[in-house]
Amino acid sequence: MREAAIEIFSVLTQFRQDFAFSVEAMLISAGKVSQSQAQDWVEEHLNRNAEEPKE
Repeated sequence: MREAAIEIFSVLTQFRQDFAFSVEAMLISAGKVSQSQAQDWVEEHLNRNAEEPKE
């Protein structure tokens, strides 16, 4: 069961990173914010630093 939880965590973590990158790219390409502003927004609203499940 723990292995399954770790695998799910890993997949979701990768998804979150990919999603955050996509959001940054969309914000920048829309021309409304700078790269730095997009990164700040993503860090504030889409926390990429999730913790691994504990036993």
